Amino acid sequence: MRRAILLILCLFFLKSTAGLREVAFYKVSPTNDPPVLDGKLDEQCWKNAEVLSRYWQYGKPNPPPSPLKTEFRAVYHTDGLYVGIVNYDDQIELLHKNFQEDDNIDLWRDDCAELYFDPEANGIGHTIFTVNPAGVKADRKRLDTVVYLWDWNGLNWQTSASIAKDRWTLELFFSWEDLGKKAAPGDLWQFLHTRYAWKNRFIGAASAAGADSRVTENFGYLFFSGKTPVTPQKTAEIMQGKVQIPCILLAGNDLICFSETGTRIEPMEKVVKDAWTEYTALLEEIKRLHHGQIPGSCRKTVENCEKLHGDISLATYRLLEAAKEELFKLKWECLLDLHFNLPKGDKAK
Repeated sequence: MRRAILLILCLFFLKSTAGLREVAFYKVSPTNDPPVLDGKLDEQCWKNAEVLSRYWQYGKPNPPPSPLKTEFRAVYHTDGLYVGIVNYDDQIELLHKNFQEDDNIDLWRDDCAELYFDPEANGIGHTIFTVNPAGVKADRKRLDTVVYLWDWNGLNWQTSASIAKDRWTLELFFSWEDLGKKAAPGDLWQFLHTRYAWKNRFIGAASAAGADSRVTENFGYLFFSGKTPVTPQKTAEIMQGKVQIPCILLAGNDLICFSETGTRIEPMEKVVKDAWTEYTALLEEIKRLHHGQIPGSCRKTVENCEKLHGDISLATYRLLEAAKEELFKLKWECLLDLHFNLPKGDKAK
């Protein structure tokens, strides 16, 4: 009975964004000077490119951040799309690169990158490219949820790889023909980059939360920008009606929140500050209900929050939102005990 009342109260009052899916949105910049494929990423176009570094644990519906530190960059030219990937690894000697011939269906069993491109952005078909640390490659095409072309081969895509003491790097080129469509400024594609690592066990990372080869509705997005800067307001306009609400999207230093009541854009600094204010107020209520003490059940959560005090980031915001949810539930447990005198062991009634 007690838990039923608590659940109803939480569903009615709690409006937490801790569990909201974060939509991955990457701006691909045009370049007039495409890179030379040598696995180094030292050209100016890579220095100017946006860096995607938020990766999530692979194969989980509501995943935490992945422990695999990874960076993705992309630029486009009249001849195709260029991609640069840095895979950081503090145990490079354990790198799996066993396959030496292209088009092996099991190439994913090596450490590798898999790239999924859906130019129509409809979640139906996509082209998949796989590359290991030796630059060995494989490809295939999905026409829909049933039909896969396992023997499909891209004609013009190229790979270059390099291995250093703490990372392995890929520099890739995809012709528009192999991608199935030539991108123009203003185009929006769906996209996913996954990284597989094999040491003592499999570890996977995905550039979009909750996405994999089967969950295409959670793919992220590639937006091909032009000469006009893409502001957070422009990003919100582009994505309006494209995303499943509710969700959030990080756009530079701003957070875009899509909900049934509309779209809201706020500076991350304000979002985090407001979250701290609400978290602190809840914590003070909990302390008053516990005679000035912090209950042991939430002490670890409080310690984790205090470690990030002053940090302005989406990770801190998510942590605070999760902490608020935990404190909110604890608050109502205390109030139920205080006013209804319901024993904590009362599970059967």
